[in-house]
Amino acid sequence: MEWIAAHGDQLGVVGLCILFVIALATGRLYTKSQVDRAQKSADDAVERAEHDRDEWRTESRIKDQQLMEKDDQLRHLAEVGELQKSLVTEVRAIAHERRRQDANEVTS
Repeated sequence: MEWIAAHGDQLGVVGLCILFVIALATGRLYTKSQVDRAQKSADDAVERAEHDRDEWRTESRIKDQQLMEKDDQLRHLAEVGELQKSLVTEVRAIAHERRRQDANEVTS
């Protein structure tokens, strides 16, 4: 191609036609439809990537909400568990105290 570039001005119209055919055949020259197809393909790829990115963000937000809700439920269950534990402890203490009082009344 360097020889052609150096001596291209001496080839004339026929030479230009030959250069055009060679450039087209070797893939150095593209038709408008090829460029349009390549551009559409690139645009579609960008669109798919943006859609996937947005889907990922949406799924991430949903997952974060689910994790926060789960944490809130676990915190609530822990509070209920502590309340239940203290309630059972108090009921046992009251029952133990009553048994002792009943035992004292029976022995007296």
